[in-house]
Amino acid sequence: MKRARGIVPAALIGALIGASFFLVFAALNYMSLGRDLPAARQAVIAAFDAGQLGHQDSLRGNTGIGQHQFNDCLILAMALDQDAAAGRLAVSPIRPLYARTGGPCSDLERYARGQTPDGRLYFYHNYIHGQTMLTRLLLPAIGVKGMRSLYHLLGTLVLLGGLLAAMLALVRGRRSGLFWLIAFIGFARFFGLEAFGQSLGHGPSDLAILGFALVLAVAGLAGGARPRLLVPLAAAFGALTIIFELLTGGAPLGLALLIGGTAFAMREDDDILPCILAAVAAYCAAITACIACKGAFVAYQFGPGDLRIPVLELGVRTGVLIVPGIDPALNPVAFVGRMVEGLDSLIPGMRWLALGILVLAAGFGAWGFGRLRRTPERIKAVLIAASCLPIFLWFPIFRQHTMMHAWFMDRILVWIAISGFSLFALAISQGRSLDRSDPGGSTDLACGTP
Repeated sequence: MKRARGIVPAALIGALIGASFFLVFAALNYMSLGRDLPAARQAVIAAFDAGQLGHQDSLRGNTGIGQHQFNDCLILAMALDQDAAAGRLAVSPIRPLYARTGGPCSDLERYARGQTPDGRLYFYHNYIHGQTMLTRLLLPAIGVKGMRSLYHLLGTLVLLGGLLAAMLALVRGRRSGLFWLIAFIGFARFFGLEAFGQSLGHGPSDLAILGFALVLAVAGLAGGARPRLLVPLAAAFGALTIIFELLTGGAPLGLALLIGGTAFAMREDDDILPCILAAVAAYCAAITACIACKGAFVAYQFGPGDLRIPVLELGVRTGVLIVPGIDPALNPVAFVGRMVEGLDSLIPGMRWLALGILVLAAGFGAWGFGRLRRTPERIKAVLIAASCLPIFLWFPIFRQHTMMHAWFMDRILVWIAISGFSLFALAISQGRSLDRSDPGGSTDLACGTP
C-alpha cells in the first residue's frame, strides 16, 4: 500500500519538528544553568585528583577513561563557566581561556581550582552543544566517572537490545534479522565504543545513532514500521543528531543508517523508496531547522556579526579557507595517510585489522550487490549501497577537519563494514533460498510476515 508522504510535506513536517526539538533543548539548557555549581566544580577537582582526568588531550586506545580527553575537558569547562547572562548562556556556552594555555584540560583544572580566565569572554557558537547541557545536569549528581559509566552502560544495553531483536527476527524466519544482527555486531566491535563510548562528547551522539537503530530493529520485529510514523521519527532523529553533533560524523552516519536501515524496518507491502525519500527529507529538514534556529538565537543575543564566527570556522573545516601548513586539497597522499592512521578508532590498537575488515567488506559487498540486483530484493541492495555515499562524501567535503581529526572521524567507516557484510550475507541467503526453490524465500527481507 502506498502511504508515503510527499517530499515537500515531509520536509515541512521535519522542519517543524526540528524547530520544536531545538526549543525544548534551549529550555532545558536554560534550566541547567546554575545547577549546584560548587558540587560540579568539586566533582571536576576530584576527577583530576583521582586520575579520571589528566592533561593529555588524546589517549589513543585508552579504554579506561576514554581516548578523547580534549573534548571531555572542553565540555566540562563550558559546563562550569557560567559567568555571563543566562539568556546568552542558553544559546552558546563560554569556553574559559588563559593567556598561557596548556590546552583544554589544563585550562579546565585551573578554572575548577579557582583561577580566573584571562581576556574577554569567548562564546562558542559553532555547535548546538547538547553535551554541555547534559553535563550541567548530570555532573553535580554523579561526577565525571559516573557520567562515563552511565554512557557506557546505556550503550551496552542498547546494543544488547538490538542483538536480541535481530535474533528474535531470525527465529521468526525473517531475514531482516540478518541485517540487524550484522549491524549491531558491527557497532559493538568496529565502532571503537570501548575507547569512545564513555566520552562526554561522543557518548550522547553514539547513543542517538544506536538508539535509532534499535527503534528500527524493534519496529521490524513488531511487524513493520508504519510509513505515516516514519517521517516524524526521522525528523526527531535528525534533531537529536545535530543537537549532539560536534563534527564527529554523527550527521552522515545517521543519514546512512536512515537510508540503509529503514528498508529493513518496513512491511513488504509498503512502497519502500518513496517512504525513505520522505524520511530523508524530514531528517535533513530537521537538521537544517535546528541550525537555522541556533543562528537566529545567536543573531538575537549577540548580534548578526557573531554569525561570522561559525561561518569562517566552517570554511576552515572544509578547506575552503586554507590553514597555513595544512592544505589537504593539494596533498592527497597526506590525506590518505591520515585516514589510514585513524583507522585504529574502529578497533583500538588494531589499525591494520580495521583496514582489512573494510577491504573485505567492500569487496564481498560488491559481489553481493551484483547478485542481489538481479533479484526482487534489488531495491534494498541499491539502498544499502547508496547509504554509503554520505560516509564517502563526508571526508572530502570536510577535508581539513579530516586531516586534523581522522583519529576519531574514521569511526563512521563502520557503516562500510556493516553494509558490505550485509550485502554479502543477504546474497548468500537469497541464493540458498532460490536453490531450495522456495518461492517465499525473498519476501520476508523487509520484515514482512514469513
